[in-house]
This record gives sequence, C-alpha cells and structure tokens, in this order.
Amino acid sequence: MELLPEGAKVHERYTVERVLGRGGMSVVYLVSDLRLPGSLWALKEMGAHLPADLAAVVMTQFRTEAAILSHLSHSRLPSVIDFFDSDGKSYLILEYLQGKTLAALQAESPAPFSQERVQKWAFELCDVLQYLHSQSPPVIFRDIKPDNIIVDSEDHLKLIDFGIARLFAPGKAQDTIVIGTPGFAAPEQYGRGQTDERSDIYSLGATLYCLATGRNPQERPFSFSIPSSINPAVTPRLDTVIMTCLDLDPMRRYQSIETVRKALLGESTQMLSPEMTPSMAGIELHISHHELSLEASPSRLPVSASFTVRNTGRHPLSATVLTNKTWLKASPEFIGENEKTVTVTASLREEHRERRYHGKVIIATKLQSVPIAVTVTVKPTLLERNVPTLLTAVFLLAEALVPLVGSLLLPFTYLILTRDERRSHRKTFIAAFVLSLVTDVLFLLLIR
Repeated sequence: MELLPEGAKVHERYTVERVLGRGGMSVVYLVSDLRLPGSLWALKEMGAHLPADLAAVVMTQFRTEAAILSHLSHSRLPSVIDFFDSDGKSYLILEYLQGKTLAALQAESPAPFSQERVQKWAFELCDVLQYLHSQSPPVIFRDIKPDNIIVDSEDHLKLIDFGIARLFAPGKAQDTIVIGTPGFAAPEQYGRGQTDERSDIYSLGATLYCLATGRNPQERPFSFSIPSSINPAVTPRLDTVIMTCLDLDPMRRYQSIETVRKALLGESTQMLSPEMTPSMAGIELHISHHELSLEASPSRLPVSASFTVRNTGRHPLSATVLTNKTWLKASPEFIGENEKTVTVTASLREEHRERRYHGKVIIATKLQSVPIAVTVTVKPTLLERNVPTLLTAVFLLAEALVPLVGSLLLPFTYLILTRDERRSHRKTFIAAFVLSLVTDVLFLLLIR
C-alpha cells in the first residue's frame, strides 16, 4: 500500500503528520485537524489496492469496526471522531492514544512483568471486556493480544484495533470467516464453531500468560505449561485463572468475564490440584506416528491416513485434536478415552496448485500439545515432470534456438509446470525467452 506523505491533506480537513503503524491491509497515521487547530487524531486508512474477493471482505470488516466503535463509550476504548470514504479508500478517525503497546514494552524488557502489574492489567481488561460483552448484541473482540493493547503514561490499558470484532448472533453454528492471531485465538476461531464471550476469555488467558511468563504463545499455539513453572513468582491463584481461561473446551473455561474477575479476587475458585505440573499431570502420551506422508492423485481427491493416540499415565486422557491448515481435517475432534485412532484427511481441490503441502495435527491436552507432521505429495500429471535444473536449462535452450517456433513453445512449457517449478526456473525461462527473440530476429534477417 502506498503511504501518504507528510503534509498530505485528507478529506480537505486532516493533515498527515507521520505514520503511527501499518499492517498488511491498513495504515494508521497521526493527523492534525484543520477545523480544530491543535487537535491530533489517529487516522486509519484501508487501501483499495486489494484483490476483488479480499477487498469485499476487508471493507465489510472495516465498516463493521466503525459501526461498532461509534456506538461504544468506555474509558478503556478509543473514541470514534469520524468515518468517511475518499478517493476510493475508507478512513476512520479515532482518538489519538499516546503510549506504547504491551508488545513494545515486552520487547524493551523481555523479563516477565511483576505479578502486581499483571493482576492490575487483568482487572482493567476484564472491565472493558465485560462492557463489550454486555452490549446488545454482545461485541466479541476476537483478537486480544499485547499488540492490540496500549499502556498510557499512567500505566492504564486501552484496547485498540476492532478490525475483526463481531456482533454475537445466537444460533449460528460457526463464524463465516476464520480469523485471529495464532497462539492467542481460541480453537473455535479456526472454523470449529461460533466465537462468543468464551473466545475472548481464551485470548485474555493467552495474553495474561504472555505477560506473566514472558513466553509468546505464537511460538507454540495451544501448548501452555503452568505459568509458575516458568516464573515462580506467579501465584497459585493466577495460575488457576490463566489455565482455566486457556482450556481448549469452551465449556470448561470460565463462562463469563464476571466469573474471571471473581476468580482473580479469589472468590469461588477451585485451585489447580497439587499434582498439576508441566508433566501433564500424569498423562503419558504415545503416538504411533509422529509423521504422516500421504500421496494424492493428480485429480486431488481427498486422501486419508490414521494414527493411534495411547495414554499410559495415571490420569484419564482428555484432549482436543486440532489442525493448522484449512485443507487438513482430523476425526474425532475430541478424545476422552485412553486409546483412540485418529483419521487425518487432506482435501486439496480448493488449494493453490502445489506439488507438496505441509501441515500439522496437534493433540492438545490442557497443559501440553504434541504435533504430528503431515506431508501430502501430489502425483504429477503426464505433462508434469520433476526435471533436474540442468536438464531443464538444456531443454529450454533447445526450444529457444528453434526459430519462430521456440518463442511459442516456451510460454506453453511455462504454463504446464507447477508453481514451485515456475518459481525455481523463472530466471532460466527469462533468459531462454530473450534468446528465442534474438534467434527469431537473426532468422528473419537471414531469410530476407
């Protein structure tokens, strides 16, 4: 996305001062207001230079963000000043929040924050989430993480970026759009169900885990050790709150933010049992295959493989089976017995045409997860060949030296290759095509 230069005028009212931040689909600028001298705002710009199918979804989300924020008023949320379209782009004018994100503070000091500070921030997050969830219909934020939380000069928090927030609609089986930040997003945000208040509770738990331990959940999604095993300063009460928020089963999490608040205060909280340790509380998993290799036909029909999960520990197994790719499915999704066969199915028809695909199936218990790597190789068609680079270069050179015909054969050869093969041979193709044009010119000069 092309950035607006400093001094640029937007909507004949706002002057760009500098860039505050940018993402893949939007940019946030600091702007001054020509009608209100001395006023500074944050201008969020959503660009028009997006693929048509993606642009429609993104712009809908952007307008949803504006509609949601315009009806909210809370000390822990930015105020909406204006919303408009201009020159094919959409803009949102927000209160300018001075401070640093929690992610930036962590980058400056990687050590865990003090428990007093984490506890205070936890109550502030509960306060704003309870406000959002009490709306009619409830507002589900769906992307709570340190990057979306600003700390002001008085060490208070504000929640920013409602880009993927949604209004809760009872009765829906699952969300239309699978979205969220891996590591902080609840399992149901991966197309397994509809997000609700408990999805925000999961993200709250992941955020508190990050602050209390210094560990980034994005490094190992759905895999959490008890916080005090990483940072001994974490209290048993905070251990309990965080691990309960992070339960993979929404029914076993706290069912409301008010319950989380009470648990933080120590009201009606059942503490984690003494034997609950990072060793998975007596659960000992044995997986029959830690890697699965599948081979799909050129028509890309679904292919399946199986592995067995066996628990030899003293505690019964309760685990969720997750996948990290949309084309990869695992059945069953929940394991409640000590030995179970899991079937993995890969459906590639809707995917970009690649020769090889990589994914993971994750067996996730409450405190730990075990990944199983999955590789799917698509058999080549009659026109596709895994030709070594040297032979490919020789073949292309031979094509390029055939007058007139070579320049026609080269594009055809390029089109029948897979995306990986095109990428690896792109420079060779360019050189061969230039050579074919030179050959054509010389041939035409000779026959004149």
